[in-house]
Order: sequence, then C-alpha cells, then structure tokens
Amino acid sequence: MTFISLKMMNTSVVLHVIIGNTMNKSEDRFQVSVNKLSTLMAKNHHKQIDLLKMDKEGSEYVVINDLIEENVPVTQICIEFHHCFKGIGLQKTMVDIESLNKNGFDIVAISDSKEEYTFVYR
Repeated sequence: MTFISLKMMNTSVVLHVIIGNTMNKSEDRFQVSVNKLSTLMAKNHHKQIDLLKMDKEGSEYVVINDLIEENVPVTQICIEFHHCFKGIGLQKTMVDIESLNKNGFDIVAISDSKEEYTFVYR
C-alpha cells in the first residue's frame, strides 16, 4: 500500500495515511508491506476476534471491506470513521455502515461527534 505522511499543525504528531486518487500528487509517499487481518489470524492460530478497535486515519474502509470479503469472525467492532478527510466523504461511511449491517453487525453506540461507532455481531 502507498502512504503519505501528514504533519499535524502546531504539534509534533505525524499521521501516515493510505493515499487515494484524490490526494495531492506532490505529497511524500512511501510503500509499506501489509498483511490482511485474516492472514495474521491464521499465522497466530486465532479463530475469532472478540473486539476489534480501528482508528486507521482513513484506511478503515479498506479493512471493513476485507473483513466482509474474508468473513473474518469478529464479535464487536469499534471504528472511528474519517469521512471528514478529503476524498472520502460521508457517503463512503454510510455505504460501509450499511454493508456491516447487511453482514450481521448492528450499531449499538454512536459518539456525539458521529465519527465513532460500535457494532456487535448478531
């Protein structure tokens, strides 16, 4: 996957975000090898995940799609959606929430900011 580094203003914090087609082409980019969650589970002989917490700075959408495609057994998922990021938008979050719901996950909590959601598999 290709990432960019984004330095947060007035802090020493640097975020590393998966880039998409809408990201500025002049940003510093770097390649990183990644493993799917299902691959890590198999390598470590895990059968299921009780709680998966995701704050992935915009790349949560990739992981959600993979969880569904790979049918990864997860009991509870806590996700911080980053639909405020350029090129993502609220529609992407709504599509993924609907996809999680169609695949057996119910929303049990939403933060006041409407960015953090908790889902439980029914």
